[in-house]
This record gives sequence, structure tokens and C-alpha cells, in this order.
Amino acid sequence: MRFRSLSLLAGVAVLATGHAQAEAMQAGEVEATITLTAHGIPHVVANDFRGLGYGYGYAMARNDLCAMADAFATLSGRRSMTYGVEGETLNRHLGRVPYPNVVNDLSTRLIANDPRVARAKAALSPDLLDLVQGYAAGYNRYLADTPQTERPRACRDLVLTPVGEDDIVRRMIGQATLVVSRFLLPQMYAAAPPMSEERLAVPTEPALSEPAAVTPGSGIGAGSNALAVGGTLTSNGAGLLLGNPHYLWDGPDRFIQAHLTIPGRYDVMGVGMAGAPLISIGFNRSLAWTYTVSTDVRGSLYRLKLDPADATRYLVDGVSEPMTRQAITVPTTDAAGDVAHTFWMTRYGPVVEGPALPWDSEVAYAVADANAENFRILDLSLVAGQSDTVQALKEASARVMGAPYVNMIAADAAGGVLYADMSVAIGVEAGQAADCAVTSSASAYSFFVNVMDGSRSSCGWRTFADTPQDGILPASKKPWLIRNDFIANSNDSYWLVNPAHPLRGYSPVVGPVDAPQRARTRLGVQQVRDRLGSADGLPGNRFDLAAVEAILFSNRNGMAELVADDLVSLCEANPVVTLTDGSAQDLGRACAILKGWDRRDDLDSRGVLLFRQFLANAAFAGPEAGDYWAVPFDPAQPLTTPNGLNRQSGKPLRALGEAVKALEAGNMALDARLGDVQFLERDGQRIPVHGGPDSAVYNVLELSFKPGVGYTDPVQSGSSYIQAVTFENGQPVADAILANSQSEDPASPWYADQTRLYSTKTWVRLPFTAGEVARDAIAPPLVLRSPRD
Repeated sequence: MRFRSLSLLAGVAVLATGHAQAEAMQAGEVEATITLTAHGIPHVVANDFRGLGYGYGYAMARNDLCAMADAFATLSGRRSMTYGVEGETLNRHLGRVPYPNVVNDLSTRLIANDPRVARAKAALSPDLLDLVQGYAAGYNRYLADTPQTERPRACRDLVLTPVGEDDIVRRMIGQATLVVSRFLLPQMYAAAPPMSEERLAVPTEPALSEPAAVTPGSGIGAGSNALAVGGTLTSNGAGLLLGNPHYLWDGPDRFIQAHLTIPGRYDVMGVGMAGAPLISIGFNRSLAWTYTVSTDVRGSLYRLKLDPADATRYLVDGVSEPMTRQAITVPTTDAAGDVAHTFWMTRYGPVVEGPALPWDSEVAYAVADANAENFRILDLSLVAGQSDTVQALKEASARVMGAPYVNMIAADAAGGVLYADMSVAIGVEAGQAADCAVTSSASAYSFFVNVMDGSRSSCGWRTFADTPQDGILPASKKPWLIRNDFIANSNDSYWLVNPAHPLRGYSPVVGPVDAPQRARTRLGVQQVRDRLGSADGLPGNRFDLAAVEAILFSNRNGMAELVADDLVSLCEANPVVTLTDGSAQDLGRACAILKGWDRRDDLDSRGVLLFRQFLANAAFAGPEAGDYWAVPFDPAQPLTTPNGLNRQSGKPLRALGEAVKALEAGNMALDARLGDVQFLERDGQRIPVHGGPDSAVYNVLELSFKPGVGYTDPVQSGSSYIQAVTFENGQPVADAILANSQSEDPASPWYADQTRLYSTKTWVRLPFTAGEVARDAIAPPLVLRSPRD
């Protein structure tokens, strides 16, 4: 289903206000023109990059000023000044882990310190420097022109200060270091030598009572699916891309739609993040691209062998080296003024301390982040938007090497499709990885770093001649593939992005081969095979927009397709099970419900709640996997194994019995309709939402489970900006849904409109050409003028 709205009265009112403001501006050179189309999407046109940044910064501040302020405060280390010392920062990527604002600010300013910011600015091209300066000026102009009484309620009473180019650069450093350094901010703050005054003294500053945590082994909350279909398999012979990132729905890293144009130089529509001045995921006239979180190792925890005489010194090749102290100071709203903290530094990076990361008299750990010197994210966005074919995109991304933690998947108008993992990975090859690996308590963090021996200089990352940065693998040692049939990735490694052409021979830090694949990966490939074999119930056997949209929102449950029938058969044969506590649980009704379930996570599906609870109690991965699978994993058949349910083990039935008991104890109906127990609340109304957990469903939506209520806010992560793009008559044809909607401001007309579209599976046809934008405009264009510096 597709939707095009030509008028939203509330949106017109918002735009008219902005238009009046613009006419009141001091006359000067035309910087940018902003046209709004349905759902609050700004189309920004300018003659140069400074003007483009100016218009985009203004448009994003007008769209959601509070979110922009949040992004700058968080990633520039000003939360204590903006929101108060007593407030908290959430790490939304790790299950919304809270820690004090002052911890965020001090550790953030350690990562994005002044010398690093200066290096990042020096690395910007003239165009990108103009863009960054313009973006800051545009944000500041909106801030200056909007009286405090007219700002959104969430930030109306805050003191919001203008930003500078350094704030934009810090925002990009924060994005680059998200998956290593920013996962360990509290651990950097908590590190203190054993028996030191720092450790023993009563804290005189806001601090953590104990070393705070990334929960070891918790995993990264965000992921993605991407399917690029080449011209040999599409109905029109052009490439087709389905981008389905599973990302955050709130906070500075949520996606926001926009269209940015400098005629003849840059013309890209898609999404970016608050405070980031270019499009991240999107399309131009002949190319569409998206990202999936890749499997590369971005950083290392180095285990330090401490000098027996001094726990602030460590041994490298038998020689004692001193740690250094680095003092950081940040302003706060507290009457006492600035807050300072001392961090401990090593040749590898800052010392970290927390759960599984001790600092005692013998050992300590330091974190090294390969993205700490990655200043090329904006370069990557620029060259992606300016590429016209998948070949050009591959060459440009290999030259820039700016992707911090993602694979790039793309399709072009000529029918080519691309997989390229040109992301930053530590400069460690197979031999060194094996020689320097350390097994210790710190291995609990191996879902985003490896653990290496810090007592040998030979374990430092290698520097290669053909890289833009020391200590990372070059493009020549990273995997890529261009084809004309299909590319699919759902966060497993590069190995099987096209099963007909397995990729091998790369460093283990890039990702594993011959390893079990996610249910999402297997289902993604199976959906392609079902389409080509006319086995999915859709017309024909070729791909087009309608087909990929229907496939995504079919909400098939991959784990159910592998084990649900066996589970029903098993519980029908054994209708009573003994639980862990020795009690007996009747499974008769549960069996009947699962038998009637449609094996989907759709609004009308009944039985999915029971199956989810079963999966939560089961262990289909890890050391107990053999107790659940009938057929183990076979590397020769990676997309069809493991499969079936182990009928000889008592654990599957016990997991089902425990699920029944838990749901009944929580007053949850075993046969509840998913739409009745999975919903979001917006504007005082329930919006039922489809999709399911990362462990089972292609269309992922991870919500918070509340006993007696169901799955609801807050959204942990899930389908966010979904785009389906092909090409016809020299132009892109794009359908999209921004499931989280354009603004976090409840008073905005763009607060929940697309969330409702997601609920009803209604796609928006995006206007791209100048004629389409003019046709779909919901108010006159806003012309921004400003005197040049």
C-alpha cells in the first residue's frame, strides 16, 4: 500500500511560521531554499556546500530543536551544563544503560579532545569545511530567531547555546567511536589505581558508586537487513534495493529524513542523524545504498602486565612504562562550577575498569579504538552521494575507508549490485590474532572488541602502506562483491552475502566463515529463493518494489519455520512436562495454540507471544545448542542447518512449559492477538505494531516487555528508515517509511504520522525531482538569506 499526502494543515502552520521568520531575516545572499513535503521532509537546495549546510542545519533545528540540542550536548560533552549534573545519559545501544551526565561529559571530552578535533578539522576538504560551518550557522540562526516561549516544551526552559564547527566535528567523532569508546565511557571514568587516594577518597564530585558497566556479553542492540537485487532478477532490468536498518527510535542517533541538493554536484535523498550534516543512507538519480552492522573488530582491550613495584606502570617487552595522567574539565550548572577528572592513559589508549575489567596490583586493561582517528565519515557520505554506479561507489568507499562499523550494500540503475565491507577494522592479520589473543575475564566484551596481550610490542596493530590511517586493515584486505543477481546481508559476516559466490581468505578480525548463520540471514536468502521459485504467494517470479515490500512485511518467523512444527508434534506426544521447580505443567492448550499459529509476527497472529517466551527460555546458540537442535550445523550446508528440534532432550518441552507458566503468572493470554499486546502509545492512543525479535524475524522490532501489558515503549531498536528503491526512465522510484517518524516533539505533526503508516504497512512514494517536489509541497518554499562571513 502506498500513500501520498499533499496537505497536512498542522504542517502548513508550522511551515508558515518559519516562512514569516525567514522574511524577517536581514537581507543578504540567498543561502538555501527549503521545501517541505508530506510527513515533514525538508528538501534543501543551495548553490554551494556552505549554503547546503546552512539550510540543512536550519531545517533540522526547525524539525526538532530539542533533539538537535540533545545531540550536541551529548557528543560535545555539555550535558551537565545543559541538563544538570544530577541528570543521566542513556546508552541506547546497550539496552538503555544509564550513567551520570558528568561521566558522559568528562569521558566524551577525553575521546574528542581538542588536539583530536583539530586534526579532524584539518582533514576536512574545503567543501566539507564549508558544509560544517554552514550547518552550525543554520542551527544557530534558527536558535536566535526562535524565542524561548516558542520552542518545544521539552527544551523550552533550557539554556541552549550556539554551536560551532568544533561541535559538528565532535558529533562526527562520537558517531565514529560509537561501537568501542562510547560503549566504555563509564569504565574510562571509573579507572583508578589500587589503594590510591583516588580510589580511597570519599568522592567530592558526582561519580559512580561502583564502576559502571556495559553489561558483559549483552550484545549490540542495533542491526539491519539489506537486499540488493540485480537486473537479471528484476522485472525492469534495473537494480533494486531494500534497506531495512534496525536502529534506534529516540535519542541523537535516530534517523531523520531529508533531501539535499546542490545542482550538478550533489543530489541525495534519505536519512541522516541529528547534528550530522549529510545524508547517511539514501539514493540519488542512479544509485541507492544502505548499511548493515558488520562483524569486523573495531578495537582491542589490551591486558597490561603491571610493574610489581608500581601499579601505574606496565611492562612492554620487559621494560617498565609509566601510565600518564590526563586531566579533563567540563562546565556544569552546579554552583561549584567546573568539574575535573583525571584519566589514566597508556600507549594503547585509556585504562578502563569495571565488571570483568579489574585494575589490581598485577593486571589492568586499556582500550584501543581504531575509529578514534577516523575523521572520514563525512567524506564517505559525500562520495556515496556523488557516485553513479556500484563500481564507482566501491572504488570511492575503498579509497576513503570511512565507514566506522558497517557494510555497504547498493544497487544501481544499470542493474549492478554491491557488497563492500570497507569499514574500519584493526590492523591485525590471522597469525598475529592467534599469537596475541588472550583469554580472560575481559573476553566477556568480545561482542565488540578482542582481547590482546599488551605486554608485547609485537601485539600492537600493524600499519599498512595503502591505508588513510595507521593501524587499520587496508581496502585490499577487505571483502567486496559486485554481481547482477543479488546480495543479501543480515549482520552475519561477508562469507555468504551471495551463496553462489562464498567469500574467504580474510583476517579473522573481519569476521568468521564456516560458522552458524542467524535465522534472519537464513530467512533472507530463503525469501529470495521463494520469490524466484514462485513459492511466496506473490505474482510472477521476479522482483519489483511491490514484491520486496510485501516480503519484508510478511513478517515470517524464521525460527518458527525451523522448529515450530516439531515443537507441536513433541508437545502433542507429551502433553504434561515437569518444570525446573518440580511442578507439572499441562501443555495441551499451548500445543493447540501453536498448531494454529500462522508462523508470523503479524498484527492478527495468535500464538506468537507463546513462541517468543519459548525462545527466551531456550538456548539454540552456545554450549547447550545440541540439546535443542536435531540436526547440528554443517558448514557444507550453512543455510539449511542446524534444523529440527531435538526430541530426545527434555529441554525444549521444559522451555515451553516455563513459557506457559510465566505468561499465565503474568496474566497474559497464551493466544493473545499480537496487535493487542504489541503496541506503542502516541498522542494518548495505542498504535499496534507488527514485527518481532532479532533472533527470529526479518522485520525486526525489539520492544520492552512488561508483564501483564505486553511489548511496548520504549523501543529498544527495530525497523526504522525502510526504503525500497529502483530506477525507471533515468530517475529513482522510491518508497519509504520512517517508522519512528520525523520528530520526537509530541506537539509536532510529524511526531507519530509515519509510525501509524508503519502499523498499517502503508508506504510513502518519495518525491525526488524538482517537479515532484513542487507538486507535493505542502506550503510555499522557505528562502533563507544571510550575510556571508
